[in-house]
Amino acid sequence: MSTLTTKIKESVTLNGNSFGNEQTKTHASITTVRQDVIDVDSGSSTELFNFAAARAGMGTVQDAKSKYIRITNLDSSNFVTINLMLDLSTDEFSSIVLPAGASFLITKDTMKTGSLTTSLTQLDAIHAKADTADCQVEIIIAEIN
Repeated sequence: MSTLTTKIKESVTLNGNSFGNEQTKTHASITTVRQDVIDVDSGSSTELFNFAAARAGMGTVQDAKSKYIRITNLDSSNFVTINLMLDLSTDEFSSIVLPAGASFLITKDTMKTGSLTTSLTQLDAIHAKADTADCQVEIIIAEIN
């Protein structure tokens, strides 16, 4: 087992005043890490990975075992839409627009939007679709077993 350490840092000086902060978080008991660069098509949605009760292959994240997921848009000019697929059978999803060079993080297995709480056990998959030109995204997933 290992400990994953993540760090987010902001720093800006505006009109002679400095702003920013640094946050460090540790994620203990990590046993599996996967990192990959995936081509994302602008014509159709690309499945980045899916969620299941048991790991069925490299493209599967095990429910309640993921402790850190990062998706980064590697393109320099185009955005990527990230679709959190809540139900593949009904095509129900929630979307996040990821600008060029930006990242989306999931560090806990629950997300709350309004009065609804969605846990990763309820997500079926995460898909991506590029804006006007094909792009690449980098994913890193850290899990416990």
